[in-house]
This record gives sequence, C-alpha cells and structure tokens, in this order.
Amino acid sequence: MGSGSGRSSGACYGNRRKMVEDENQKAKRIDEMKVEKLRRNVPGGEMLVDDDQLLVHTADYILFLKNQLHVLETILKLHHHHHHHQP
Repeated sequence: MGSGSGRSSGACYGNRRKMVEDENQKAKRIDEMKVEKLRRNVPGGEMLVDDDQLLVHTADYILFLKNQLHVLETILKLHHHHHHHQP
C-alpha cells in the first residue's frame, strides 16, 4: 500500500516537469516572435540570419536614429532662432 502512494507522487512530479517545459516552449515562441518583429522593423534586418548580428545591427540603427534626431533638433533650433531675430 505504501509503495502505491509513492508511485502517484512520482507521476505528479512528472506532470509538473512537463508544465515547466511547456512554459519554456511558450517563452521561446514569444522570444522568436519578438525577434521576427525586430527583424521586420530594422532596415536590413531580413538579411541577418544570426540573432546576435541582428541585435548588434539594431543597436547601430538606434544610434543612427538618435544622431538623426539630434541633427533635426539642431536644425529646428537654428531655424526657430533665426525667425525670432527678423525685424
């Protein structure tokens, strides 16, 4: 009788492990979806098969965008400043 209860707890443990594996699979799928979204939104991302390369490329792209933004802000400030000093 005692051995019977031991078996059922073993099955219980097995189910719990399967749930953890399913969670991992789900997390993996979500990550893959995020990576795909990134790949589509970063110019040239579709050509990069390697995820690490994609992340480095994305970081470069972010820096590029920040620089573009800085240039535009500088132009706007100069433009705005210029208009205020006209008689």
